[in-house]
Amino acid sequence: MDGETGPPRTRRNTGRPCKPEPEQRAVKLYFRVTPAELAAIKTRADELGLRVSDFARSMVRDGKVRVSRSRNFDPALFAQISRLGNNLNQCLVEARRGNFPPDVAAAAEDALRETGAFIRKLVDASNPED
Repeated sequence: MDGETGPPRTRRNTGRPCKPEPEQRAVKLYFRVTPAELAAIKTRADELGLRVSDFARSMVRDGKVRVSRSRNFDPALFAQISRLGNNLNQCLVEARRGNFPPDVAAAAEDALRETGAFIRKLVDASNPED
């Protein structure tokens, strides 16, 4: 290995393999927009954590954008709320076993229901479909 180099590397054998031809995005589409329209498109794409081209492609193809998980969504917040729901669920299990007074059991059940609704709202807000 003393100063020896192997054969020169070519682009063909580095990086990820090429996609099959039908899946390659080789055709470019150009269209004109006003500066205000471009700003609005960039803002919306940023809000969804997407590149402008991915946002535009989805809007043209489907008329809406589906995002599996927003990059703006705080995973630590989601984890903390999930832990809270888990703790409430454990309290509810114990309450149903009769280890808590009925009013505490009812309060735990209400709190668990509210936590679930809050989590659903967070998820919906972080994954807009419009």
